[in-house]
Amino acid sequence: SKSSLEAFSDESEMEGFFLSSDLTFSDHISLGLDVDRKTWDPDYTLIDLSFDRLQLEPTYTFANGFYVGAFVQDASLDVIYSIDFDSRGLFAGFTSGKWDAEVYVGETEMSLGPFGEGQSESTMHGVSTSYDISDQLEISAHISQANLPDDSGGGQHNMHALAATYKLNNGYTAYGAYERFKSELYGAEEFDAYAVGVGYNFAERGTKVPGMVTIEVGRRDIFDSSEDWTTLAWVVPLGKGEVKPLDSIARSAKGDVRTPYLQFVTHSSLSSVLD
Repeated sequence: SKSSLEAFSDESEMEGFFLSSDLTFSDHISLGLDVDRKTWDPDYTLIDLSFDRLQLEPTYTFANGFYVGAFVQDASLDVIYSIDFDSRGLFAGFTSGKWDAEVYVGETEMSLGPFGEGQSESTMHGVSTSYDISDQLEISAHISQANLPDDSGGGQHNMHALAATYKLNNGYTAYGAYERFKSELYGAEEFDAYAVGVGYNFAERGTKVPGMVTIEVGRRDIFDSSEDWTTLAWVVPLGKGEVKPLDSIARSAKGDVRTPYLQFVTHSSLSSVLD
């Protein structure tokens, strides 16, 4: 199995963890598991927020590198009451040398209110790709769209993301990412985010300390204001897992979170949800 666990905290008093796991049962059959948890409980407000997400991905991989699978994703955003997202769908992709690519289609059911009285369904689709330009440099990109029904106001959610990761010498990794979330529910408002980060992999330096420590700084433009953040995180590999930043908008470019709005929430400070 290959797994990574990240714990993080930032200056807005948000903290949480991310678990990304790939359980292998044979040369062809595997099960992907993602668990996300974020909480925001500042001293200066009575409002507490939390975000939870669970995703399962049974996958079949062919000998030539192509793979197919299905995903089930449950998420909830708790503010004063809970907003629940239940998603399911199919995906297909390939891994071949320096290239990786994947497409998915699915649907999401969203429930609003303390008794789930406000419900709506939307269809969604997306594509992700990554390319290893060299042994040190990787470029990733993602585009996805959710089509909202007329009874929920109609329109679309769109997510575009681009990231670059560069492995330096002596255990250091640098990365940068850009993300644009556009929602027609907000009058076609666009929310842009930028981030740069540096990671230090202890294992590559021959120490007994496990994992990687990362520090990331970024900015998100929301309506007529901007939100800056600095996040300190520790990523620990479990089994043969790869250490990579999970609490980052660079994750959007990988397409790990399927559903544009959940990508936006997963990599935002929870305080921005109130704006």
